[in-house]
Amino acid sequence: MYNIDNIDRTQKMWGVKNRSGYTQRILTRRDQIVVGTTTGGVEFWDVGTQSSVQSLLGHRKPILDIIVDLVDPNLLVTTAQDKTIKIWDVREPHENNCVKSQKFLYQPYSLEICTNNIVTGLDNGTIFILDKDLRTNKILSNNSGIVSNLLVTNGKLFASCQSKTIKVYSLPDYKCESILSGHTGQINNLLSFDNLPSFDNLLVSTEYNKRIMVWNHMGNNVYTVGDTVDTENYIRAAIGIKNKIIVGSSGIDVYRVCVN
Repeated sequence: MYNIDNIDRTQKMWGVKNRSGYTQRILTRRDQIVVGTTTGGVEFWDVGTQSSVQSLLGHRKPILDIIVDLVDPNLLVTTAQDKTIKIWDVREPHENNCVKSQKFLYQPYSLEICTNNIVTGLDNGTIFILDKDLRTNKILSNNSGIVSNLLVTNGKLFASCQSKTIKVYSLPDYKCESILSGHTGQINNLLSFDNLPSFDNLLVSTEYNKRIMVWNHMGNNVYTVGDTVDTENYIRAAIGIKNKIIVGSSGIDVYRVCVN
């Protein structure tokens, strides 16, 4: 059984201010932290020098999600409240390096890479499977409201929905196998621990209303709640690094996942 300990909650290692708005999304890329902001900018922070080394300014509204292409890590995919998905080649240190852009009728909220496809969840409850040219290959009818987050792990696609549930799809057929219930507010982050073999059957979900839930995969598509923690601060961004869950709100809180 797993549980969560709160560690280093008040310890601040270093801090900087974004030049283009409040933090919306966080991901890591090599020795950088990539931050999507409320004004539509994407900033790259060098962890060693603690400085901003690059900015992407193609969106004009808040960033909703950011992913790195697993096949070509030089490609970054973003979506924002302008209903647009953009693909960026970040090898060139200039701001106009968008190589693909596609505007949708409905709002793309979430992004994930699955094999050679880009998966996006929209605000009308559908999930689009796109090729690398942003052309639609397949559409899944989710019917549970906004698809706020997507995560591929353990051969499954997880999709958090406005109905406060998580739908589990098998791959590569994208068939819905199960629905996880237990959150009381809208889910805003899905995390996994793919780099830790002892934790590879865990799924972590967070909601803005101060809640972290850890799900244990019990086999046969059965997931049970391993632990639930109600945090002190509202959760905005979250990321999993090693066996720690780092959440961003008014500050940064660090939680450690432990084995009883």
